[in-house]
Amino acid sequence: MKYIAFDIGGTKIKYSIIDKNYNIIKKNQIDTNAKLGGVHVINKVIDIINDYKNKFELNSVAISTAGVVDPTTGIILYANDVMPEYTGLNLPKMIYEKTTLLATVENDVNCFALSHLLSIDTDYLMVAVGTGIGGSIVINKQIYHGITKSGGEFGNMIIDKGKRFEDLASITALVRYANELGLNVHNGLDVFNLYDQKDEKATKAVNYFYKYLALGLLNLAYIFNIPKIILGGGITNRPTFLTELMEKIKLYENKPYNNTEIIVSKNTNDGGMLGALVHHLNIRK
Repeated sequence: MKYIAFDIGGTKIKYSIIDKNYNIIKKNQIDTNAKLGGVHVINKVIDIINDYKNKFELNSVAISTAGVVDPTTGIILYANDVMPEYTGLNLPKMIYEKTTLLATVENDVNCFALSHLLSIDTDYLMVAVGTGIGGSIVINKQIYHGITKSGGEFGNMIIDKGKRFEDLASITALVRYANELGLNVHNGLDVFNLYDQKDEKATKAVNYFYKYLALGLLNLAYIFNIPKIILGGGITNRPTFLTELMEKIKLYENKPYNNTEIIVSKNTNDGGMLGALVHHLNIRK
């Protein structure tokens, strides 16, 4: 039995053919062209489904997408302006009408979190560090969605002087602060390259970033008292990232109240698609 899974992001749509044992048979990606709007994007998804439907005898469709999603109905409850007119779309209905295949939909960070159920047998939090900070809560092998279906929006935690977690510890925040210090940088890689060269301003910016990332993660560890926190995002590919972060965590932690293991995800490339299928198969049991 084969499924097609999608990971719909603001820049790229990743998709793959996956069997029931989570083996990826084929994968590809195309530009999202999100600014053309939600209907345009989903029509591209529908075209891909119809192209592969008979070729692989597809059973059904699993979708991971940005935005706040009702995981039961697959309706997009909220999406920002990156993809206009995405809010309110009923993706399973649109897909079934034009492909006759059943589809399920879940938030992208939740899907990324669910992909770790294939290798981890405990409760955990997922924290994705990128342009913002996203998160997910996995308890008893299920996503805790909360009453507004947006549980795990850790980036909105107030950390210091009214500032949110993602205003202080995202890559966007790192780059902004580095430029405020007088550097001319465009992304996190620029900052860390200068940091590795012992640049004084870059060192100050990176220490600021790690300080607030550590404080936010410690708050989560104290509140949830959970076995693991899994970190994702491009920054986690840095070989010394976890070592550098743990130095700051050890500096600020109140050890008797923190025994949470912090690890880096190994599911970076395909996690969204694999997690979409985990959700899909769970909801169809």
